[in-house]
Amino acid sequence: PENDRNYDGIPEWGHPMQTGFEEHPLFGGWHNWSRGLDISTVHSPALMAMLYREAKSLMEMAEILGNRTDTTTLKNQADLLMKRTQKCWDTRLAGFRYRDRDSGLTQRGKILASQRGSGTIKLKESFAKPVRLLVEVASKNHTSLRPIVIISGYVTKIGDGETLGQLDFQLRNDGAVATSHKVYERISSVIVEGVEEQDKVTIRTVDLTLEDQSHLLPLWAEMMNAQQAQALIGRTLLNAERFDRPFGIPACPSIPHKDAEAICQSVHLPWNQWVLEGLLAYGFRSDATRLFVHLMAGVQQNLKHNHAFYQSYNAEIGTGIGERNAVTGLAPVGLFLKLLGVQIYSDTRIRLEGQNP
Repeated sequence: PENDRNYDGIPEWGHPMQTGFEEHPLFGGWHNWSRGLDISTVHSPALMAMLYREAKSLMEMAEILGNRTDTTTLKNQADLLMKRTQKCWDTRLAGFRYRDRDSGLTQRGKILASQRGSGTIKLKESFAKPVRLLVEVASKNHTSLRPIVIISGYVTKIGDGETLGQLDFQLRNDGAVATSHKVYERISSVIVEGVEEQDKVTIRTVDLTLEDQSHLLPLWAEMMNAQQAQALIGRTLLNAERFDRPFGIPACPSIPHKDAEAICQSVHLPWNQWVLEGLLAYGFRSDATRLFVHLMAGVQQNLKHNHAFYQSYNAEIGTGIGERNAVTGLAPVGLFLKLLGVQIYSDTRIRLEGQNP
């Protein structure tokens, strides 16, 4: 329950590190170009896909154990996860999207105002649909920052405005950032206190349109009908302008900032494996094989020239990124066997099926 902050039956991540992709341009806080959005304000298709897959596995266990009570509870939860994941589906873009936890919307962001130092920012902004705010403070003396921000505006059913204190701000290299707890239909003013005269304060609405590898996970969890799967695979996954790259599926197909290229172009083998398992589940063995060859090209290139595996690999040129000999960079042998149609039961018994691709 403590991870379901709006009590709708669907939990949210609590920290970017839980996702295995903590340098995400939208949620990360270590880089100047990352937004530092509070990840708990977002419903993630990846988290719902993971929980759905877990629920299905637990249902199989409960069936074997004859525990009908648990089966019913798990089925209800799985059905809710399926329903909410489908709400994240964008037919026009043939893919899943993040949705705001409270408004249920995926909107583009924009800068509303900026100023130097403390003071009152008059906005008088109205929005056709509720928006969430990001407050960014750029400061050279960010270690001594003590910002307090008072937002005055109209919040449907929740009252008026809020105050963001020091504990709401997350420090980063060039200052601090805070995410509003509420979503707003109108904003009249923002009062900023506790910042120095040369510090720059920027007020913007949250942008959830960035596409990343986690949006492909409902394919792995088998939460899509045949038509959706065909659209996502053909128009999104196998689209060279989006995820289909020479050395694997990149973390983010678009690069929001030039300094984010290394992060966005990184190929994370565990995430790629999940997606390829999804392709196999829907019968796209030849496409899965082709993408696996892309992955192995990067792995082999680094083994040959640098005698090492790497934490991740560049999607365009295949060079290693991050730690040397990290376990996440190992060649996925289990996936290789699945592609071949080989299942090992014991040291004397295997199953062969299909054709060797």
